[in-house]
Amino acid sequence: MSRQKLQIRVAIDSLSLSLSTYIYIYIYIYISWFLGKTENPREIADGDDSDLPFFDFRTVASGTKKISDDNKIGEGGFGTVYKGTLKDGRDIAVKRLSWASAQGVREFMNEVKLMVNLQHKNLVRMLGCCVRDNEKMLIYEYMPNKSLKTFIR
Repeated sequence: MSRQKLQIRVAIDSLSLSLSTYIYIYIYIYISWFLGKTENPREIADGDDSDLPFFDFRTVASGTKKISDDNKIGEGGFGTVYKGTLKDGRDIAVKRLSWASAQGVREFMNEVKLMVNLQHKNLVRMLGCCVRDNEKMLIYEYMPNKSLKTFIR
């Protein structure tokens, strides 16, 4: 191989290595920014007049014995449900939403606002929610009877 062809080859290799490095850095920065961009649920809720009840993660975790599998009472497509007891003695059901959900914090908060205001004698009352980082949980009053599936059959 001639000296000129060797120089061209080195220049092309250097250029492609540099370009690849810049692309990887750009992708890394974009993904880090995108994944690190979390909205504060309290700021979203404060934007309107709703009285949206928030539960502290520590309260939920201690009430469900650190979200233990021993307290697991059900599982569905949207997540797992755990039984717990608040410090005031109220029994609660905590639905820990699936990590696979692509729902963002803003969409989640809109859904919670809607459900908190929705009341009917045949619906379990939602008490509030808990959001920590990408962890989203719904807090319902606990109904001691069996699953709705049992009664529908």
